[in-house]
Amino acid sequence: MDNERLSLPAILILVAPVLLIGFFSTSPAYEYNKPDDSMLIVSFKKSTMRLTLCTQEELKKFKAVAKSRRKHMQRASRVCGSRERAPLALTIWLDGKKVTDKHIFPSGLRNDGLVFVYDRFKLPKGNHKVKINISDHRKDGSGEAVSFSENIKFAEREVVVVEYDKGSNKLFVY
Repeated sequence: MDNERLSLPAILILVAPVLLIGFFSTSPAYEYNKPDDSMLIVSFKKSTMRLTLCTQEELKKFKAVAKSRRKHMQRASRVCGSRERAPLALTIWLDGKKVTDKHIFPSGLRNDGLVFVYDRFKLPKGNHKVKINISDHRKDGSGEAVSFSENIKFAEREVVVVEYDKGSNKLFVY
């Protein structure tokens, strides 16, 4: 009967991996951000304006052709003109200093999809002035622009997200 019991070295060999995993999963603590850092994230998707729209003559031709199509091929949401959408100009200032100034092109093979924006900035905790301008301009000079300017208080290790609301056409803090 004495031979069937596990000896102390055998028990240590079996328990050692569990103890090592338990120790190394908690002991060397890893911190991604420093204790006094915080983060600003600008993340949204937006459908920009079409680059070119139809003239009045093209619109009349388009409607005439649409009427001659079968009923299931006449969709009210179809518009004439190019499918290509304008790029989005994004400018971000933090505490009066310009940190981002770029053009983001729409997704899709024909540049006809959404524009996806994702930028993040590490900041020390405290109050910071955040100013963001986004605009999409067509070749004819028309377009729409949205501005956001706000003093935001960043707490220790806080993540503040700025998003875009399609319904109100505004940027807001989430």
